[in-house]
Amino acid sequence: MSLRHSPHGARVGASPQRAKNSVGTLRRLWAFIAPQKRKLFAAMAMVVVSSALALAGPYVIGWTVDVYIVERRTDGFLATLVLLLAIYMALGAATFLQNYWMIDVGQRTVHAIRERLFRHFHELPISFFDRRQQGELMSRITNDIDNMSQTFNSTVVQVVSSTLTLMGAIVVMLSQSVVLTIVTLVVVPLMYVG
Repeated sequence: MSLRHSPHGARVGASPQRAKNSVGTLRRLWAFIAPQKRKLFAAMAMVVVSSALALAGPYVIGWTVDVYIVERRTDGFLATLVLLLAIYMALGAATFLQNYWMIDVGQRTVHAIRERLFRHFHELPISFFDRRQQGELMSRITNDIDNMSQTFNSTVVQVVSSTLTLMGAIVVMLSQSVVLTIVTLVVVPLMYVG
């Protein structure tokens, strides 16, 4: 595939490079994340909590409909409303904390990487810069690290949260009806394939 260069020397149409050693890359990345590992683990704990609360809310609502609307009972209804309010307030707090801590971890990690990269560039000989397009180097400093920051800020949380929510939903469904759960797990993928 031919490559074109922008006026600033950036390559246009180049295929994105992949790490040759993914495990080694992750280890090097962890060296930058490690100073923030407490906040990272705290954020992951909040992801677990928020996923559990996100499942608890609809479950309590369904139970409320069955008990208080279908059976037309009123005793304990106010307490159930208070419980629902507490669940969604806790969900909001957990979501805020997970986002706050993950953004903090991401920004501090990206800052450390940029500082290390800046120092590394200062240690390189002039001939290194003569052999490379200036746009390529600028892309590494800005675009690639910005993409990494975006991954920390949202992608990691979304992937973990979605996975936990899906697993929790399957557990809840199995507790209600094994047959309906199996039918759902079979039919839903077929709908997307079709």
